[in-house]
Amino acid sequence: MNIHHYRIALVFLTTLSPLIYAQSTSPSLFVIDSSRSQVGFIARHLEFMNVEGTFADFVGTISLSDQDLTTLELSVTIQASSLYTGRGIVDDNLRSDYYFDVETFPKITFVSSGVTQNDSQHKLSGMMTMKGVTREISLPITSSDYESDRWGNTRVRIEIGGEINRRDFGVSYDGMPDRLINDIVRLNLQLEGIQQ
Repeated sequence: MNIHHYRIALVFLTTLSPLIYAQSTSPSLFVIDSSRSQVGFIARHLEFMNVEGTFADFVGTISLSDQDLTTLELSVTIQASSLYTGRGIVDDNLRSDYYFDVETFPKITFVSSGVTQNDSQHKLSGMMTMKGVTREISLPITSSDYESDRWGNTRVRIEIGGEINRRDFGVSYDGMPDRLINDIVRLNLQLEGIQQ
């Protein structure tokens, strides 16, 4: 290769390398597979067993670049009426206007705004809207993993768990039964997405 060809090749590689880098680090989009995911909560009751439940109907997306959790973006929409604790009376009570008021506020949403890192701990922040109230929350990312399924699809698993105050979102009423339920509710999102 003479010096002229060498210079042409060098210019070409210098021009191309940022494009290759940008392509390799561009975020991948995953659609949440609700059949292999779970959105759950635990509320401590002061007299009886804890109230544990899940939401069966939800959709969302996960965006992530090269398994770098600082690039994580998450959007989830939950149908509030799909709440299920396994106890019919409790479910009806939670769906009523005393708590979630699912007829007036049928959806619960979360849209992330960013990830912060402190040592090895990552926290996902974003805006949650529940019962017509929107507030910023931050939840620790407790685990993440990639895998390929038997059909060759790339899947990502993200687990996020943390606590919120239900009264911040108006999920309460002024009555003695409500006072027996702890204000702090633990959320647990085990999400699996399929790469698009």
